[in-house]
Amino acid sequence: MKSFYTHKCNLLIYLLLVLLSACTSTKKINTEFNYFQKGLDSAQEIKFSPLTIKPNDLLNIQISSNTLNQEQVALFNAANYGGSVSPNGGVMNQQQFGGANTFGFLVDEEGFIKYPMLGKVKAAGISRDSLAHYLEDALAIKEYIKEPTIQVRFLQLKVNVLGEVKSPGTKSFSADRITIFDAISAAGDLSDRGRRDNITVIREVSGQKKSYQINLLNTDFINSPVFQLQQNDVVYVNANYIKLKETNFDPQFQRDLQIGLSVASGLSFLINLFLLFKK
Repeated sequence: MKSFYTHKCNLLIYLLLVLLSACTSTKKINTEFNYFQKGLDSAQEIKFSPLTIKPNDLLNIQISSNTLNQEQVALFNAANYGGSVSPNGGVMNQQQFGGANTFGFLVDEEGFIKYPMLGKVKAAGISRDSLAHYLEDALAIKEYIKEPTIQVRFLQLKVNVLGEVKSPGTKSFSADRITIFDAISAAGDLSDRGRRDNITVIREVSGQKKSYQINLLNTDFINSPVFQLQQNDVVYVNANYIKLKETNFDPQFQRDLQIGLSVASGLSFLINLFLLFKK
């Protein structure tokens, strides 16, 4: 008799262990959330290209003279902060001159800026350095400034990061070298529902929209033309199967189904125990 009850107790313990192991069974580890799974050893040297100035860019144009007389450049630099030079040498505000806003020079829709004493200057379609060299030559030829040195910088380069990231929205950068890493980092990284192998970058090229695909699982994307982002690029992180399942099922139905399955599993376990001890 004692052996019979011992057998039942052992069987009960076995059933409990089976149930617990079923609830905590391990599945194959999902590695789709890990970046750089392939190609890291063969990644090539990263090469950056100077950005091309585009309409609606905001530029800071800082000028100095390679002479002891720096007063001659003060009025030109004032245009970066809302003032500019009038034909008689005085300072006029941006509403009068129309070329600079409070923080710099705005490239208009036609690609021009309005620079003190030079008037409309074509800026779109060339690099920062090319614009700086042009302004240096123009100011030197007209003898407005002796031996001028000009530095042109972008202000508030913007990239839109949308989709399955933790902080979507428009991200601003002060440096020219913006990479896909910078955009993702600024957005707080991808969410658990973002596809690492399917990121779309939309860029305007010669007035037309072009799209490119990025796969963060394979470092070949470093050689992609959109690894280095440009101003106004759109980075869209597509949703993975987790998000798609959430959108295809009613959340309330899912909760009810889970509760129903749990209750059914518990009743089945109790019935089996009852039948076992009834024998």
